[in-house]
Amino acid sequence: MNKNIDSSAMLTNPPTWWQKISGRFFKHLHLDQHSAQKVKDVADLGQIVYIMRAKSVLDYLAFNQLFLENELPLAKFANGVNLNLFRGFKIWITDIVRSLFQKSDSTADGGLATHLAYGDSALIFLRERQWISAKRTSPIFFETIIAYQRKIETPIFLVPQLIHWPPAPPSKQRTLLDILFGNVEESGRIRKIIHFIRYAKNASVRLGDPINLQEFLSQHADWSDVRSARHLRRLLFVHLHREALSIHGPPIKAVEQLKDEMLDRKGFQSELAQIAQDQKISNTEALVEAREYLNEIAAKPVFSVLMLVAKFLDILFFRVFEGVETNEQDIQKVKDAAKNSRNAPLVLVPSHKSHVDYLVVSWLFLRNDFIPAHVAAGANLSFFPLGSLLRRCGAFFLRRSFSGLDIYKLVFKHYLWKLVREGYPVEFFIEGGRSRTGKLLMPKMGMMSMLLEGVRRGEFKDLQFIPINLSYERVVETASYKKELTGGEKEAESVKGVVNASKVFRSRYGRIYTHFESPVFLSDYLKSRGKTQLGSDEKSFREDTQKLSFFLMHKIQEATVVPPSALIGMVLLSHERRGMSEELLLKQMGFLIDLCLRRKSRLSKSILLSLSEMKENETEVANESQSSRYEKFGKTIQTLMDEAVNLLKKLIQTIERNQRTIYVVSEKSRIELDYYRSPIVGILAPEIIICATLVSFDRVVTWEEFAKRSRWLSELFKLEFIYRNDQPFDQIMLDAMQPLCEMGVIDKSDQGWQVKDIEHAQMLSGALRHLIESYWIAGTTLLKTEIEALDTKVWLNYAREQAELSYLEGELLRTEASATVTLSNAAQWFITQGLVIEESFVEGKKKSKKY
Repeated sequence: MNKNIDSSAMLTNPPTWWQKISGRFFKHLHLDQHSAQKVKDVADLGQIVYIMRAKSVLDYLAFNQLFLENELPLAKFANGVNLNLFRGFKIWITDIVRSLFQKSDSTADGGLATHLAYGDSALIFLRERQWISAKRTSPIFFETIIAYQRKIETPIFLVPQLIHWPPAPPSKQRTLLDILFGNVEESGRIRKIIHFIRYAKNASVRLGDPINLQEFLSQHADWSDVRSARHLRRLLFVHLHREALSIHGPPIKAVEQLKDEMLDRKGFQSELAQIAQDQKISNTEALVEAREYLNEIAAKPVFSVLMLVAKFLDILFFRVFEGVETNEQDIQKVKDAAKNSRNAPLVLVPSHKSHVDYLVVSWLFLRNDFIPAHVAAGANLSFFPLGSLLRRCGAFFLRRSFSGLDIYKLVFKHYLWKLVREGYPVEFFIEGGRSRTGKLLMPKMGMMSMLLEGVRRGEFKDLQFIPINLSYERVVETASYKKELTGGEKEAESVKGVVNASKVFRSRYGRIYTHFESPVFLSDYLKSRGKTQLGSDEKSFREDTQKLSFFLMHKIQEATVVPPSALIGMVLLSHERRGMSEELLLKQMGFLIDLCLRRKSRLSKSILLSLSEMKENETEVANESQSSRYEKFGKTIQTLMDEAVNLLKKLIQTIERNQRTIYVVSEKSRIELDYYRSPIVGILAPEIIICATLVSFDRVVTWEEFAKRSRWLSELFKLEFIYRNDQPFDQIMLDAMQPLCEMGVIDKSDQGWQVKDIEHAQMLSGALRHLIESYWIAGTTLLKTEIEALDTKVWLNYAREQAELSYLEGELLRTEASATVTLSNAAQWFITQGLVIEESFVEGKKKSKKY
């Protein structure tokens, strides 16, 4: 260790006055532990040289503070800075006097070689600001580091690092302020101080992946030190740029510039001219129409508006909800993916259960130092003033149907491609609309097809899809969903609806759960399917689009977080009797928890935290009977169950009799509570189908018998569940059987398969009862169309009435069998089987369909 302290060395023991100031000024800065640990790990293997883009004493002092807090190696040398003022007044004055009367005896590298020889860490600034220009620092520093690395056996690790003070992405338009005071990434002193004062609370800190200099030199063994230094500098600029992308995304363009560039593009103009010719209008008229559509579609992001909205969302998510449950690793996945967004732009694909979905992901990104995506929103939300606000938050709008709107479709497609080419993250809901039942909907192919067409046409080379699951303990819109599911008309979004939405501030809606799956590269996905590119003909292209869409939907489903409310809904609605005792409810919830753990489904943090208390007695629990294990799981989460029951108190009636607690779900509440059961039914669909199949036989069955009936059930409910499509059917069933066998629910013998634990097998199979009844009602009522064709809405009302009558007569046991969405899915299934024909007709200006 070098005993002579360099004037540029980081402060190891700052004076009291500076500790107070820095502790206050830099208290909002945060260094994620994953990055800090990576630096500690490589510090044990070799020597550290930190790299920063532009010289800044303020940034240097900030990292000094962070390194002290995280016990990282301090830089003993940095080019072009002097910290003696912060070591004490006496040292500072002595240094000034010495510089006046003594000649500088420093070497060309400022003494860097000496510090490296002593094993010290160092820091190199790549650029420095000089009045109205910035210049690169001398290449001698990298030549010195490279020369030293060639002499020693241990590696030197270069660690790119940066602090981004203003949270807004930089602009591609250079202003007079940029010329005089430096741009956002290379600010001069005055602008740096202003940014620090304004944005200290929102600053983002990054440590990039360490670069092993020894490995770098071995890959370029025939290069000179000068050439290696030049190439290394370029590589470090790339790494720092990638880290910047993981904070603010690409530099933004003015909205009008973005529009003009899109409209002026040759490919767009040639397609527009062809449409104009087909429609027999002039190119000028077509262009005017295209610009009008573009104004209707395009986002107008204003970062200051986004930050104001984020403050409002802080109130929403912590007053109305009990917070958003996520983890740092999930956000880090997106940030890491953003580093590759130039080669493979980000496409976020969340599930869609509520209007709140539009806000959750953007809020999470803002609160975790990442720029929100451009979000595709329905044109029904573009009304004033909500539309203007959403547009300034990055929303772009699309109509529900593009039918007969060739120019509109062309404009929307090219606008989407333009966003992706610029590197902006894009977010869209692959299900199209919100799920009214809590289940994932079948994917809509429109947006996905446009994105894949962009790849096929060479607009961009690759894409990264990030599946996201959003779940709620209690959804704001469940009352309106219930109205629609029981035959009511959907109310159009309006200003009145926005005003009425303020009522949510009077209620509590529990937690919001989020989970981000790892990025799916389109190129990697195609390779896993034995392909190198998308299908060239339309049929194979549609197949590729469909398979990818279902693959992503299954990823979203597997990312579902199971909260206590889902467990309660599953148990109570699958029960055959009117009520259930607290003891039995807890035991059945314990069974579901055990099944979820064995199949590696994602339980909420609150459940996992409660279960962590059992780890001390893990061996004891493992050796107990399955029944005792379920009871212990249940008792462990009893507090969470009580909270969830209280949250759903309008749906679940609690009755106290003779020191016993009984939970009852009324007939009217079942269809609303089904919303909370549906996500876990989707996750456990294979296990549910297995149990329903084996229970239906009531005997030992051969694999052939089982496979035939379970395949038929799977096919019957293909519009209700999202299945795996990465393995053959038999393998998927065998994989799902494994945890059921381990738990003793089913059993395999030489004769075949059979149910072993009838209680829990019936509970699982009971989750299909309402679907079977709904499809039965659909089938019997569709028989009426054999005599006369029925308008789809007329048939739907008739089917609902019949379901209600059948329930009253005792033929049906589940009132939720009358849900309009399930009945409509059943009708579509009969259509796909060729048993029912759906025809379109026009009455006046109104289009309708009939069966």
